[in-house]
Amino acid sequence: MALRRGQISALTKLISEAGKIVEAHYVKTPKPYVPSLDDTEPHPLDGQLIKEELRTAVQTIEGACAQLSATVARPTHTILNVRWCDLLSSHCLSQTGLSIRS
Repeated sequence: MALRRGQISALTKLISEAGKIVEAHYVKTPKPYVPSLDDTEPHPLDGQLIKEELRTAVQTIEGACAQLSATVARPTHTILNVRWCDLLSSHCLSQTGLSIRS
């Protein structure tokens, strides 16, 4: 199946627009910044109820990023990444006594 023209641009536009919504919600928090991955402070949105607009924006980013990655990467690469992440998360959770499988 051929890649439809504009599909990558459409996905990046979704990510960009949803990102603006998320950033706007961060500005309204006591710590008005988007934390970096190495930030050790509590997450600015942890103590808040997530509004539907923010939840939808985050879900849009998650889904569009996954779709974009799957679209641009070779299928074998995508499969290996999914399997590798599954193995890592299973190992990490088993070290804490948690399980993702019943």
